[in-house]
Amino acid sequence: MTARRCSVVIFWALLAVACGRDGSSSAGAAPAYLPESVREARALEAEQAAKIAAATTGRAWSVIDISGQAMIEGSDAGLAFGNDMTVSGSAGCNGFNGEYTLESAQLSFGPLATTRKLCADPIMKQERIVLDTLGQVISAGVDEDGLLFLSTLNGDVIKLVPRDTD
Repeated sequence: MTARRCSVVIFWALLAVACGRDGSSSAGAAPAYLPESVREARALEAEQAAKIAAATTGRAWSVIDISGQAMIEGSDAGLAFGNDMTVSGSAGCNGFNGEYTLESAQLSFGPLATTRKLCADPIMKQERIVLDTLGQVISAGVDEDGLLFLSTLNGDVIKLVPRDTD
């Protein structure tokens, strides 16, 4: 091998190692050259994403409040995430269904189709808040108590409890 060719091979080998292509890192793991705090943050993000996926896929939830405002007793607002990225539920009076997307902790709902029943005015007002807030959701989180939180860009948060425990 010529000296130039040998230099090129060494350069590419060093570049591959520096970029984490040495075969020693596992898929999805943060490269070793990143600061420990960044690696820890990425690990926590991956752990939270796994919790969110487990909490949503095939599970049903009851809305208990939106930004601290409790749901009207007996209104039964809630939703169920299908295994096929569909969502269905009740906004308090009317049923709804549609699709959702979930990538890491980023969750959003597509357009939701609703039934058109008329209910008492307080329930209808609450229903409008539920549907409007669902339409603005951008992220999800699961806390240590197993509650699901759906957050909007403007800071509204829908707090949900699993249906199998209420």
